[in-house]
Amino acid sequence: MAIEELMAKVFNEIIEGQQVNKKIGDWTISNLNSLSMISLMYNQDAVYGFQVEIKDNLIQFNNYHREAKKGTGTESLGQLEKSLKSLALSRNQKIVVLFYTFGQEDTKSWLEKNRYTKSGKEIYQKEFLPK
Repeated sequence: MAIEELMAKVFNEIIEGQQVNKKIGDWTISNLNSLSMISLMYNQDAVYGFQVEIKDNLIQFNNYHREAKKGTGTESLGQLEKSLKSLALSRNQKIVVLFYTFGQEDTKSWLEKNRYTKSGKEIYQKEFLPK
């Protein structure tokens, strides 16, 4: 099973209300501090934080923290996107991820390059559909 599929399984456990602290490949995924707050670490070089919200017919991942060094941002975000697509497929449900730019032009450029759409002053979003 691919890393992205294993990550999607852990995300699903979190969505279902389970507390997790797991290592999958180069990733550590945890929600020990709060059931709805996911902390992700990639090779100890990239760190992400998401709040997960379950809304009517979709699941929303709101990014509240990110930092990356040694050029790991693009690689880790690409793998994270693949895991969200896998999650959408496995749940047969739309997944929406929101990133706030916090005034960071490099983040804005990356989001636009990777087909995120602007949905607020400094907010970009992307939908992962179950097809």
